[in-house]
Amino acid sequence: MIRVTTPVALGAVLRQTRTAQNIRAEDLAAMLGVSPTTLRRLEQGSPPTAALATLLKLFEELGIECHLNPPPDAGEITIPQAQAKPRRTRVKT
Repeated sequence: MIRVTTPVALGAVLRQTRTAQNIRAEDLAAMLGVSPTTLRRLEQGSPPTAALATLLKLFEELGIECHLNPPPDAGEITIPQAQAKPRRTRVKT
C-alpha cells in the first residue's frame, strides 16, 4: 500500500497505474468525461484543486492516513520526492 499525503503522490499513483495498464490519457479522459488537460493536471498533482488540498489537510488534522492499493499489474509505484522551489532573484540592470 502507498501512503498518499500530497497531490503529487496521488497523481503519481494515478499516472503510473494508467500507463501500466496501457491506457492512453486521452482515452481515460474520455471515459471519465473530463478533458485531457484536467487528467494531466491530476496526474501531475499541480496545481492542486482547493477541494483536494482541503481534503488532504483535513486528513492530516484528523490523523487519518490515506493509503492506496494499486492493482498488481501497476508494478512498483514510485512517488517523486518533494523538490525545493528555486529562489527567485532580481536581475540587476
